[in-house]
Amino acid sequence: MSMSARGEGGGLQLGELEQSVIGKDRGPLLLLGGPGTGKSTLLEERFVSLATAEGCSPDRVLYLVANRSTKIALQERITRRLLFDHGMDALVEVPIYTWHGLANHLVTRHYEALGYPEPPVLLTSPEQWGDVRDALAKEQEVNWPNYGGLLRTHGFVDEVVDFFIRAGQKLMGEEQLMALVASRPEYSEIANFYLKHRNRLRQGSRVDYPTLLEDATWLIATHDEIRESLHQRFLHILVDDAQELALVQQRFLRFVSGFLDGGPAERSLVVAADPDSTVETFRGADPTWIDSFSKDFGPHERVVLETSYRLGPDLGTRAVAFISDSAEEEFRTKHFSGGSALDIRRYVSMASELDGVARELRLAHLRDGAAYEDMAILLTTPGPMLPPLERALGYLEIPYSVSVPDRPLDREPAVRAFTNLARFALDGEAELLPELLRAPLVGMAEQQSRELERAARFEGISLKEAVVAPPSDLSAVTRESLEELRRLRDIVVANKDARADVAFWAVWEQARYYRELTGLAFSEHLASSANRDLDALVVFARALGRFVERRRGSGTISEYLEAIGRADFGADPWLPPERRGRGVQILSFHAAKGREWKIVAVTGCFEGALPKGRRAQGMFDPYFPEEPSAVGRAKKNEMEDRRVFFLGITRATERCIVTASPGPSRRSRPSRFLEELAGGELEAQEIVELPPLTFSEAAARYRRSLGSVEESPAERVAALSAIAEICKVSPECIGAHPEEWWWRWDWTEGAVSLRLQDPTDKVPADKLRTSYSRISNYDNCGLQYLCSVVLGLDPETSHNMAFGTWIHQIFEDCEKEPSDEQKATGRRWLTNTQMVIDRFEELFDGSVFPNKAIARQFHKDGLAMLDRYVRFLKPSEAVLAEHKFELDFRGHLITGRIDRVDRKAQNIVVSDYKTSRNPIFMNEAQESLQLAIYYQAAVSDPEIVKHGAPISMQFIYPGHMSYGKPSRRTQTVDQAKEALERLPALIEGVLSEDFRPNPEADCKWCRFKPLCPLWPEGKELSP
Repeated sequence: MSMSARGEGGGLQLGELEQSVIGKDRGPLLLLGGPGTGKSTLLEERFVSLATAEGCSPDRVLYLVANRSTKIALQERITRRLLFDHGMDALVEVPIYTWHGLANHLVTRHYEALGYPEPPVLLTSPEQWGDVRDALAKEQEVNWPNYGGLLRTHGFVDEVVDFFIRAGQKLMGEEQLMALVASRPEYSEIANFYLKHRNRLRQGSRVDYPTLLEDATWLIATHDEIRESLHQRFLHILVDDAQELALVQQRFLRFVSGFLDGGPAERSLVVAADPDSTVETFRGADPTWIDSFSKDFGPHERVVLETSYRLGPDLGTRAVAFISDSAEEEFRTKHFSGGSALDIRRYVSMASELDGVARELRLAHLRDGAAYEDMAILLTTPGPMLPPLERALGYLEIPYSVSVPDRPLDREPAVRAFTNLARFALDGEAELLPELLRAPLVGMAEQQSRELERAARFEGISLKEAVVAPPSDLSAVTRESLEELRRLRDIVVANKDARADVAFWAVWEQARYYRELTGLAFSEHLASSANRDLDALVVFARALGRFVERRRGSGTISEYLEAIGRADFGADPWLPPERRGRGVQILSFHAAKGREWKIVAVTGCFEGALPKGRRAQGMFDPYFPEEPSAVGRAKKNEMEDRRVFFLGITRATERCIVTASPGPSRRSRPSRFLEELAGGELEAQEIVELPPLTFSEAAARYRRSLGSVEESPAERVAALSAIAEICKVSPECIGAHPEEWWWRWDWTEGAVSLRLQDPTDKVPADKLRTSYSRISNYDNCGLQYLCSVVLGLDPETSHNMAFGTWIHQIFEDCEKEPSDEQKATGRRWLTNTQMVIDRFEELFDGSVFPNKAIARQFHKDGLAMLDRYVRFLKPSEAVLAEHKFELDFRGHLITGRIDRVDRKAQNIVVSDYKTSRNPIFMNEAQESLQLAIYYQAAVSDPEIVKHGAPISMQFIYPGHMSYGKPSRRTQTVDQAKEALERLPALIEGVLSEDFRPNPEADCKWCRFKPLCPLWPEGKELSP
């Protein structure tokens, strides 16, 4: 049989095999093919062919797809083709449905047959979470002997909801659940709760997604009139992405298709699938069901598309070999006529990897004319990789959009102002008032809100009472703002029994701010922020409308506030306008399913991210609860990761760039998947200075030449001329205009060392004197070290530092008897809890804090911290406390102080107290240079060595409890040795004055962002 081929104009030329699929008149057909073989194209062509055939019409063809976005795009495309290409005058319907959409259509029309008293409400995911949480809160702990103490915790609710969804997708009824309990007794409590919960939902006319499909299947299976009506309505059925079907969807398809018992002769079913692209086993998908297709649908025709028109020979061959040990399997692609090439790269750091990817995309745009909209970046770990990637793309002026709308709408200030107003009006929540008063909806300036707070304190009344009955001495502006607040409050109260959307529009029509907002949106002044607020409010109004609709027109604003408080507003995500722009798309592997781009970068392929290694099983293993073997679960997990990677590398039509680096932990190695794809171990690419790709980057290079005394006069003149030319070509170029070079106070001839040498210092001139805190600062970021340590631009002492000093001083006085000199200054040995508290009260100075509220919170935290310290950390057992050390490290001198040393058998444990309320992550402690230097001091300092060898170093957090004790983050000896391997390079970097900013740094509390070229406020600085 001839195969289809792409014509020179890019159109699809159909061969005999493809025509047999499009023209099939009756019976079931299983269509198999790998990425780019044209499965979806053939289904679309078949739909159009059937819809325009004699004796049929579009409304007789049912097309089932995976998600709503695919449905909308496909419905619009097919409708356009039928109306314009085939000249249809009108369309009754183009029945393209998602699985849940079709099931909901059936269930809401025939709800009485299912025993529901009214059409059931379909629970969204957050609503289901909130419902399960409320049900668990009412459970008696005695009925949960294993998990009774967890019933009201957020994490346990997550586990239970996941189990409910998977059990429903796998059609686990009472019999299957009892079989599961027999093999895994720890599931007995959740199995019983699941059965009770399902009955309770049914009684309340509510269903979740799996139950919706199960109910629809039961309707078709048991009611002849419904089944016959459905079969008469749809003569032909098309199914795409069938490899992703859960068991409940497979059962639904069996009854919808009508081929369970042979089926009518005039009906047809075409199911398209690629088992190698199954990536939703976490949603119940099982690719092996394709093997039993004949069991569910009887004798059928099987068509395999063997040619990929997307993948090139090299990428295609490697990808097929990667996904299977046997590339000769029947359904796998054997011919590759596409142009997609493979480019595999390994980088020395995550920053260089992301910068390299950004440069490749910029080059493809400038050199080859590729549009940014035809590019995509797939991230294995979006959390740590997205911020530095955004900086790299922004630096090279590459437009991009993040495809995951993960920002809850309620966090948007314009929306939050209204919800705060409603909560204050209806529930009298006074703690919301400070935020509400300062919100644009009320419009108080900072000085006015403080004026009101001072007046309330002077009158001895609460802030809420001051709003209701304002003190007499307030300014006219403050009174006007309070009048606006009370007016809006009264509008909400007047509409408390109205629909939620009606209440919002009542405020919208009367609020002064909303009128101003619409005016600003059409002017240049503040247009961007005004448009953003309006955009969020429009989406919010739509969310209110959906809420009311789902409650059959009766949902009030109070009920809405209760719902979003319970379900964390997860049902209404919102993507801010600035992240919806056109450009390179950044998305996850799963979001790339069914899509293609000219250039795709698969980024972050390191061990632990791909494959994930050991997937978190949780208490009830939502992935494979029916798999009793841990080895079996591990194999299934790895196969899932293998298919995810295969999906990612097969999305490009011209070039697939696959990259690896040590990742955010700096310790990982390239993924074994990547080495398997490459056919061997990868060598890291050397870092070389590449040609500038933007005017700003070129200007920075020329400024560097202009300022270097090592360059010849001719080269410096040429650089100056080039900068002048850039100013003409790109006047908006940052850093090109000399008047912007405000950081250059004067020209400097000759090298000036920033590491000043003390003549009395015993450390040689070519060696470094430092402390663990300073070198750890350099480990985070070279520019931060330069500004804070070398130039001393951060001399301020914050209230956090003062608080930490007080707490550490008390710890020292508990563990170490003061010297005579210290006793003379009032220091004393603290031997009981009351003495500790008294000492804290002596030291605590509320004036160092920004305001009294913060001072009160720190005072409360300090007392709690000291109480835990005394009760749990046994101060009297320390063998050393506040021990100063000097460490000779290869001629360099490192100084520091160890908070505490404890003896453990014949060994010791070295500890450092942290007064932060939030512990660092465990892997951060394992890589900590501070703890590693403590280890080196413990094996070198004679005073410590005599107490034993260190077996563990740890950070202790008295301000944070874990499992009933202060939290600890530990580092082993081997981990300390590994961390110390970074120390020589760091010291060398300081000595060579390499103070470049680090794109992977923790910038959260850095004060030098205005001086950093990686941040927008520091862009005018030379890189």
